[in-house]
Amino acid sequence: MELFELIERLPADQVDGAIDDLKRRAGPPRAHTASTSEPFSWIGKGRGPRNASDPEVIDALLAKGFGRN
Repeated sequence: MELFELIERLPADQVDGAIDDLKRRAGPPRAHTASTSEPFSWIGKGRGPRNASDPEVIDALLAKGFGRN
């Protein structure tokens, strides 16, 4: 959030220069590493139970505080 606040504080005529500087510092964009062209193909690729609808899995997630702020 700090980045957005800083940009909002800049005069309008300096925003483009700041963005150009950030792009230069960040380097080239990262290559897409998914094995498919489907959007969000990485979802579900992590380790864990295969059946997320299993009541025991749901209970375990809720016990850990999943979904709480």
